[in-house]
Order: sequence, then structure tokens, then C-alpha cells
Amino acid sequence: MKSCRRRWFTLAVSFVLYAGCGGSSAPAAKTPQTKAADAKAPEPVAKKAPSPKGPFLYRLEGKTGPVYLFGTIHMEVSAKDDLDPVVWSSFTSCKQLVLEIDPTSINQMALIGRAMIKDGPDLEQQLGPELWTKLTKLVKVPPAMLAKMKPWLAAMLLQVVGVDPTKSMELEFLGYAKDHGITLGQLETADDQIAAIEKTSDLDDLKEAIDDYDKNQKNLRDVVDAYRTGDLDRFVKLFQDDMDGDEDDPILKDRNTKWVPEIEQYLEGGNVFIAVGAGHLFGDDGVLAQLAAKGHEAVRVPPSKPAARAPAPKAAAIIWAAFAGLRRAG
Repeated sequence: MKSCRRRWFTLAVSFVLYAGCGGSSAPAAKTPQTKAADAKAPEPVAKKAPSPKGPFLYRLEGKTGPVYLFGTIHMEVSAKDDLDPVVWSSFTSCKQLVLEIDPTSINQMALIGRAMIKDGPDLEQQLGPELWTKLTKLVKVPPAMLAKMKPWLAAMLLQVVGVDPTKSMELEFLGYAKDHGITLGQLETADDQIAAIEKTSDLDDLKEAIDDYDKNQKNLRDVVDAYRTGDLDRFVKLFQDDMDGDEDDPILKDRNTKWVPEIEQYLEGGNVFIAVGAGHLFGDDGVLAQLAAKGHEAVRVPPSKPAARAPAPKAAAIIWAAFAGLRRAG
């Protein structure tokens, strides 16, 4: 059975449309039973060195220049102001920006039509009085409008309660690209993303998300904190803990597989900055692993060197400065 909590995390961090490492761990192999006389002491397992901290930015070599692959988080983090400067400088050095989708191509009326209940019980009737009351207290949308939404859209709105929608990496990248003549590309369409949501998100997910709202918000804060601080190991673990052995998630695996040939096309050129949800990069079925299997090894870009700090003043200088200040005050 799929984990709603895991799917909730995936939706929150992987979708551009609604703001919100993936990967799958193979199930542990069963240990064969052996006779006591044949049993051997277990071999010591080398402890994996922790990954260095820094932005989730990778570089591949295109035929005419670098192709950057950047893992984003679609809420509450500014690429320009909150992350290491190497992210912004890498982006601004490129001639093309590629996002999961091109937001300027979205037909908003068609999107709204697809997200609304056209017939049958409305969302209030589907949820029942208790859950409906909880939802309406959390999501600041007129109840008459909320009642017409499909469960997956209500779930998206629930996830971004309290989030500043203007603080978005995609908006930052798009704004700069528009002002500086950087061309825009996409890996899929809005219809592709919605189809993935509809395939995996249902009423039960929304019900569980309402009941677990406080827990989910804490989990999301942990994810954002791990991302902001560049703690790759912690970020990946938060998601792998919620995978529940589901290795066929269309939100991640299927879309990753479809994106890889698209990314390979960009490698025919160069000077391209590709920004996708960080959840798509990692794990056995992640974009990085699939590219590596095709001979495209990505190298993580190290953070900028921290600016040199002025040497700390000596005690005598501190005392003299304080004394001079008192004299001026007197």
C-alpha cells in the first residue's frame, strides 16, 4: 500500500505548478539461514563519509559548454538570496533556462476546468462534516469554491498554507531570464504533471493530510531546513524514510525516465541551466543515476569559498576603542 505521507512529501517538493530526493531504497535482502558451525562473523561495513554541504547543483559537459542540473525546492527559498552564490552565478552564465514546465505556456482556464468537480458529490459531501470543518479552517478559500475542487487541488492548497507564493525560485529564474534574453525550455507539459497527480492522489490522501496536517508541516519544515543548509544526506534520508518500498511512483520514476532523453538533447549543445525539483535527482531511479547509466557523469559543483573575515581585534585595541568612545561621550 502506498504511503500517503510519502506521496504528500513528493507532491510538496516536486511540483512547480502548485507553489510544491526522491529515490527508492531496494528492500533488504533476506538473510539465508545457516548452521551454527557454518556461520561466519559479519564483515565490518565501511562507514560512508558524509556528503559535503552545499547547493544541490551539478555540472555535466555539453558539446559546446556546461549543462547545469539544479535541484530546486519550490517554496520558501530564494535561489539568489538564500543559497550559495555559485547557484546564481552558474545560472546567469547560461543562455538557456529549462524548467519542468514553462509556466507561460499554461492555459489557465483549461487547468481550472480539469481541477474542478463537474458532477457528483462535491468535496464537502465527500469529506464529511468533521474533516470539511478542519479543511475550511486551514485553507483560506471561500467554502463554495473549495467545495468544487477535486481532492488533489485541495491537497495542494493545504500544503502551501502560510507560504509566501512570491518567494519562488522559478519566478526568480523566469524574471531574470525574461529581462536578460535567456531563452526558456521545458521538460514536460502542465498536462503531464496533472496526469501524474491524478494517477497517484485521491480522496484518502486528502483525508489523511488533513488529519496529519501538523505532522506534515513539521516534516516539510525539516525538508526546507535540510535543503537551505545544503545537507544532502539529511535531505535524501527524509524522503527515503517515506518511500515505503514503492519503486514505481509515477510522480518520480516515470517522469525522471521521460526527462533523461530530453536532457541528453541539451547536452548536444551547452550553456544550459536545468532546474527541477530536488526530489527528482537522487536515488536509484533519479535523474542523476539514469544519466550516469548512459555515460553522463554529473559532478557536484562545490560552494563558493567563504569571504575572508577581518582578523579579530586584539584585547588592547578593544579596550582603547571603548576608552575613546567614553571620552567622546564625555
